[in-house]
Amino acid sequence: MSINNEQLRVDLASNARDLFVATYSKSLEIAPFPPSMEDKPVSLMAIEYNRSKVNISDDGPEIVDEKLKAFPYLRERNFLTDKQDVYTQYRLGVSESLARVALYDGINLSSVIPSNGIDASYFAFEERGSVISAASYDSSSKPESLNLAIDLTKIAISEIESSGEERTVQSKIKFSKHPDLPLNGLEPKGFLFAYEQEMETNLKHFEENLRRPMPNDEEIPAELSELLREKIASYKMALDRVRTILY
Repeated sequence: MSINNEQLRVDLASNARDLFVATYSKSLEIAPFPPSMEDKPVSLMAIEYNRSKVNISDDGPEIVDEKLKAFPYLRERNFLTDKQDVYTQYRLGVSESLARVALYDGINLSSVIPSNGIDASYFAFEERGSVISAASYDSSSKPESLNLAIDLTKIAISEIESSGEERTVQSKIKFSKHPDLPLNGLEPKGFLFAYEQEMETNLKHFEENLRRPMPNDEEIPAELSELLREKIASYKMALDRVRTILY
């Protein structure tokens, strides 16, 4: 990994954080705080951006569509990968701190999200059919791809800060279909039905994993068994909650 790559990924994450905060703030200038967002944890919120009919430069890739997703660090404990290195523990700490911050009318996200608390993934679709990708958390991202992602964040921020109404970058706030997502029944029906399906699918997946025999008929490790049982319990509770609202 080159120093240039590392710095560009830091720049992308920093820009994505500023864009994330600016987009949320601007949305509340346009419309009142949606009651469906009340008490939703910041850690489960994401903002997706799309820019179509991109201007094609003479010396660059012929891009016709760009997509960028900005989202807080979302990392769950995993006994298979959790190590005592400083970086892993820092990322886990950021994720856990944002999970304790709930949205409410008047919240100032710039005061609760650290400068390096947002990740970003980017996809650009070329006219010839190829796809360019980059991510702030992916050390294999190429510098030229990271630069494209950074340029998109700059354009989006500039459009939000300008007084003009015409925008080339469209945005949409979404929430992860996660078992810990609080539901208040004010969410769109389409989201609730999709949430139900997601919880049911994941519940079956973890139940099957718990029943699946280990290689050579070995006993399932206690830590893995505990993790799977925790997952099953959380998805069961989430499924019960959403079905209580829907039915």
